Amino acid sequence: MSDTVVGSLSFPTITEEENYEPICYFADGRRGYSIKYMQKDELITDVLRQYERYVKMLATGKHDLYLSDKVHLEQGEKR
Repeated sequence: MSDTVVGSLSFPTITEEENYEPICYFADGRRGYSIKYMQKDELITDVLRQYERYVKMLATGKHDLYLSDKVHLEQGEKR
């Protein structure tokens, strides 16, 4: 939340400032990137571009792609 909200008397229950940064990440180990300053259309384009890349990789059959959340499987959850 911003300093303005944290310091506002209208929200007396807020005691701490927390900052969140929207970041895309990839389960296959590739480095993600910040999407903080993307406009709505840019974000939609980025999502579609990443999905298109995923579909092409899946179609070739040459890549091991995650079809489930690797993190949750490692923690003992079932598919």
